[in-house]
Amino acid sequence: DDEESPQNVEVNRWLKHRYDSRPLIRLCADPFVTAQMILDFIQEHGTRAFYQPDDDDDDADGLLPLHILVHYNEFAGNDAIMTCFDVNPSALLSRDVEGVSPLDLLWLGHKFDDMKILIEDLCVKWYNHVDR
Repeated sequence: DDEESPQNVEVNRWLKHRYDSRPLIRLCADPFVTAQMILDFIQEHGTRAFYQPDDDDDDADGLLPLHILVHYNEFAGNDAIMTCFDVNPSALLSRDVEGVSPLDLLWLGHKFDDMKILIEDLCVKWYNHVDR
């Protein structure tokens, strides 16, 4: 399978080190990231980094962790994606500097099953949040 080729793992390792100054993005770019690793990050650092793109960086790309998990890290499992999404559901619709959201990336990548799960969960979260 081409997806698990050593070359693809090396690309993810390069991507991971590109974000040395952003620990959460670096973690999400790790080809071996798990939901537990993300939960451990939250325990140690809180959730602030899930909401803030790198706008103050000279090389700002506006990426949130969910962008990395759904598009740039083809090895990320659904549990890691859902853990990240659960922290900041609005990230699904957040656009990077190129105007692309994680939802757009899922569509472009033909990951329709993942889209369905995330959109359904987003609707449930919204429905439960609305005052009745």
